Amino acid sequence: MLNFVQVLERILPESNQVFYHGLALGGARPIPRQCFSPEEVFSAGLSWSGSGLNAYYAPAGFSGGLKRNESCASLVRALWLDIDYAKPRAFYATIDDALVDLFAFVYELGLPQPLIINSGRGLHVYWPFSRDISKADWLWLVKLFKRAVNKFKLGVDPNYHMDSLSSVLRIPGTLNYGSDGVARQVSLLQDGEIGQPELIGANLFRYVGEEPEFSPPTQGSIDIPGTNFGSILQRRTKSDPLPIVKECAQVRLAGDSVASRNTWLYMLAIMKFCKEGKEVAHVISQRDASRYNARELDRQFASVGIAGPPRCATFQGENPVPCADCPWLGQVNSPIEIPGKLIPTLESKLIPFENEDFRVIPGEGLFHIHYPETRRNQQQREPVIYKINRNEFYITEVQADTEGIQEKLYIQLKVRSPGQAPRSVYFSVDEHYGQFNFPKWLANHRLLPIKRKYNDLMSDFMSSYIERLQDNVTCEQKSHFGWSSYYDSKIGDKVDSFVVGTSMLTPDGETKVALNPKCRVMADREFQVKGDLEAWKVIPDMYKTLDQKEAQLFMCGSFAAPFMRYGLGTAKNLILSMWDAKGGKGKSTLLQAINSVWGHPINMSCSKNDTMSARFQVLSARKNLPFCLDELTTMKEDDLSPLLFDIANGQERRKSGRSGDVLLSTGDWSTITFVTSNRSIYELMRAQSSQTTAESMRVVELPCAFRNYAGTELGGYIEDCLWLLHNNYGLAGPAFMAECFKNPQYFEEVAAEARAWDAVQRQTSEERFWSYGLGTILAVGRLAVRLGYLNYDMDALESWVVKTLFPEIRHKISDGLKSAVNLLGEYYTSNINKVLVVTAAERTTEIRPHMSIQMDTYVKRYPANSLAMRLEIDTQTLYVRLNSISEWCINQRVSWSEMKTQLVNENIWDGKTSQINLAKDVETLGRVSVCCLKLDLSKCEPLACLNEQGEIYDSN
Repeated sequence: MLNFVQVLERILPESNQVFYHGLALGGARPIPRQCFSPEEVFSAGLSWSGSGLNAYYAPAGFSGGLKRNESCASLVRALWLDIDYAKPRAFYATIDDALVDLFAFVYELGLPQPLIINSGRGLHVYWPFSRDISKADWLWLVKLFKRAVNKFKLGVDPNYHMDSLSSVLRIPGTLNYGSDGVARQVSLLQDGEIGQPELIGANLFRYVGEEPEFSPPTQGSIDIPGTNFGSILQRRTKSDPLPIVKECAQVRLAGDSVASRNTWLYMLAIMKFCKEGKEVAHVISQRDASRYNARELDRQFASVGIAGPPRCATFQGENPVPCADCPWLGQVNSPIEIPGKLIPTLESKLIPFENEDFRVIPGEGLFHIHYPETRRNQQQREPVIYKINRNEFYITEVQADTEGIQEKLYIQLKVRSPGQAPRSVYFSVDEHYGQFNFPKWLANHRLLPIKRKYNDLMSDFMSSYIERLQDNVTCEQKSHFGWSSYYDSKIGDKVDSFVVGTSMLTPDGETKVALNPKCRVMADREFQVKGDLEAWKVIPDMYKTLDQKEAQLFMCGSFAAPFMRYGLGTAKNLILSMWDAKGGKGKSTLLQAINSVWGHPINMSCSKNDTMSARFQVLSARKNLPFCLDELTTMKEDDLSPLLFDIANGQERRKSGRSGDVLLSTGDWSTITFVTSNRSIYELMRAQSSQTTAESMRVVELPCAFRNYAGTELGGYIEDCLWLLHNNYGLAGPAFMAECFKNPQYFEEVAAEARAWDAVQRQTSEERFWSYGLGTILAVGRLAVRLGYLNYDMDALESWVVKTLFPEIRHKISDGLKSAVNLLGEYYTSNINKVLVVTAAERTTEIRPHMSIQMDTYVKRYPANSLAMRLEIDTQTLYVRLNSISEWCINQRVSWSEMKTQLVNENIWDGKTSQINLAKDVETLGRVSVCCLKLDLSKCEPLACLNEQGEIYDSN
């Protein structure tokens, strides 16, 4: 293990001209210090820490004005991150959660193992370089790095600027004096690996997978013999080796007997960055059978290319003769760049368009054929052909979206710009046509014509091209995943299909499907596939080994989500919730395991920072696939109950447009939603003064009873399973559904079993969400076990659900529900200013003309606002205005129908309404004749003790 000075030596630049800055924070004012070596930084940090100060340092080197600011930053030797945990607003609850995400991030991007410092309540993560790099090169790398972190959704400290060279981190070996008064050691967790900045940049570029808005440094501030920094970073995918072999004599002849061993090794390094490069290297090396050794080639191939592909100058330095007649001499810096310089040959399906008005010419662009006007009786002139666009356009697919009321057409084009490979763009016939929309579409895709006056010709070209192909629909475009339909030409009708990612499962097998732009982004990010199905099966087996019935139920639920469409009535959605106040027991890991059935274990979850609208958009796009919400109780309590109700209802509430006269369309879904929280959802609903039957009967909540296995023999086993989780995913769900489509009776069997289970277990009609949802999960679980995807004892799991889970949730709901009389008391108290209190049902005192209100002894209390209730003290009768109490129930999210039923059962109300004058015998109020409920307060405990003014009597 490294000592703390060695840690700083790995991170800080080596150059003696660089000044290191330490920083101590004591109170509110920073105390800057200049240091000139890692030893001095560490020594100063120890001194400050011993004085009770927090010690910081800037990982970059500085020169120039000798200040810790961006302009003085000079050299850098690492990338770094700040990840918080166990803080009030931290993304991660525990260090284990943070490390699991961090290692998944490292593996996903192919980065070297990082150097990790535990700052006490956070992780300072470094990727040290093998040498110093300039500020310009570091800024280039960190922009890619920042995009990769955001794409992966790694929970970095939101207050930390990872692209700032003047930012500071804690000095290893010092103490972290927290605001809670606890001093924590800043310690080394892992010393990590030293990486090459070029290869780290190449991996970041490949992961980001999109064209950046910035360019790499052109003047080589990084200059390594034999490598080209810019070309490596710009190459996102491996090159085609055939053009390199054809165009570069050095590579082609590297296997000849006259070629040196170094030239052969340089050839291997080039092939290391090519598709199927090893196979091509074997073919080249076989030119000299006497020297060819397959095992030696494989051994050398594994070790070459660490510093990137060799430059042309490196080949020339070994043997300049083959480069003398090279046509690419001076045009490329390395043979690896040759495929990018060649104009790619047209794919066979890219057929140029041509009619009497337009012509697409490969390698040239789009041309218009103009026929000049001629005078009568003169010989017709030859047509004039002129270029209107430098780009070539090829329609490759016509996609139809048939899910809406009106069919919509989408066109997929391959567009080739001069000197570049064809790229895919999409054109919506409904959205992108028009006088203003079409030029905007051209501009957005960098396809504007040579002159603005050609815009109309571009529109004519596209119209004629689409008109030729619009009847030849090549595939259907889908606007959501899950259950859909497609046209089966064999039977001449639509049949069920199921969309997962870019694949559509049908009774005839699996086929590719087109997706709308929103779903294409989701498919790329969420529905990723990696690893091996058999290796994945170890993950659900872990919950059997640990005997965690709750987790087994959740894993079965992930397979069962698509089967909720067969639910009874509105019982087509279910929410499974798990909560624990302390955290760190594996709730978030369970959600990742659920996601791994269908796609990426992390990217498929909605984060706690997502808006409610974003969650509904994901739900409507997922449709019938499981939906995971982590740490739900971080949202506002007032929003929680409506969110759960809408999720379980299967549809977002309708919204109006800005003008208020148009209802916007909202999505719908039928699935199982998995929730984790640090508080009981049932208790949160109870605290909102709302009657929780409607919402709670849609939620099955379980306390997290998982043990903490850290430091035990099972701890290592769990860590191995977590590694498998992040390396094997997206396989089980699609394979399971494919088997169901091959055997469609499975769908009918599951629906029948679920309904039969519901009929036996349900005690009230409100429990249909529980009983049908759990019945579906158990039925699908049995099917998944039968097909070999799960290995659970389903009889034991069902027994646990019936004997343990059902009684627990019934007990929690019954305890959490407020009785009708309690709710009536709340209504009366909140509307006390709307009550008329009189001494008796009939007036016996005479009303004299011009009698003042104060002299009328019949009335004990006048309403201050509108009249909603009449209380007659002698008979303990309360008349309640019907529309007032029903409106109050709606505002409080209380079931009015259920409240009426309870009032009748308690003999407080006879169940009848009548037209009553609430202001009877009180002439000063006029006549208030409304539909009312007549309630007997003598049997209503919260309102049984009222004083003469109609206020609830306080016995204290």
